[in-house]
Amino acid sequence: QIRTAKDTFLVYESVPVTVSIRNFSGRQIQLQSDGKTPWLKFLVTSEHGDVVPATGLVVENDEVLIPSGQTVTREIDLLPLYEIRSRGSYQIRAMVNVAGLTAHSTPIDIATINGRELWSQTIGLPVVDGVAEEYRIYTLLARRDVDKDLVYISVRGEPSKATYSLVGLGHMLSTAEPQVRIDKAAHLHVLFQNGPRSFGYMHVDPSAKIIMRAAY
Repeated sequence: QIRTAKDTFLVYESVPVTVSIRNFSGRQIQLQSDGKTPWLKFLVTSEHGDVVPATGLVVENDEVLIPSGQTVTREIDLLPLYEIRSRGSYQIRAMVNVAGLTAHSTPIDIATINGRELWSQTIGLPVVDGVAEEYRIYTLLARRDVDKDLVYISVRGEPSKATYSLVGLGHMLSTAEPQVRIDKAAHLHVLFQNGPRSFGYMHVDPSAKIIMRAAY
C-alpha cells in the first residue's frame, strides 16, 4: 500500500509517501537488491500517461526480513528520486521485487501546482577572492489550506535558476503580511503571524539550510 498525507504539492515541494508491505505468504520473506535492481521502487506517470524518469538514485537497497503476517513501513521523499518538478498531475505506484516477482500497489494520484508569490528578491552572496560572483533569488510562496495560507521559502540560483529547495514555514494568517529581512551574510529571516497572538520565525541560509526555526 502507498499513501500520502495530502494530494497537492507546490512545484519543488517534498513529496513524502508512506509504503506499507504486508507478508501474507505464510513464511518469512527476505527483501534485498539483486545488485542491479532495488527491491523497492516506483512507477510514476504523468497526466498524459508518460513514464516519469528516475534520477538514477536507489530508492531502497537495505535487506529487510518480514515475518509471516507482519508489516514493514518505509517513508520516502520522491522529489529527489523522480522528475516530478513540473506543474501537472501524476500517478504513483510502489513496486516491490521479491524472488524474481514484482508486486504493485494500488496507484495514488497527486498534483503539483505553482504557489502564489508574496515576495521575491535577488541578492548577491558575499564576495570570495578567486570565486565567481553568486546570486540567490529568495521567494515567499503561499497556497490556500482551509482558512489559512501555507507559506514556503524558495531558494534559487541566479542566473542558472536551479532550485536549491522549497522550505515550508507552516501556516500564516492571510490578513497579516510577513516581515522579511536579509542580513550581511545573505541569509534570509522571515517573521510571520500564524495565529491571533502567535508568530513563527525562520532563518535560512543561501543553500536553503534551516539555521533556526522558532515560535513566539
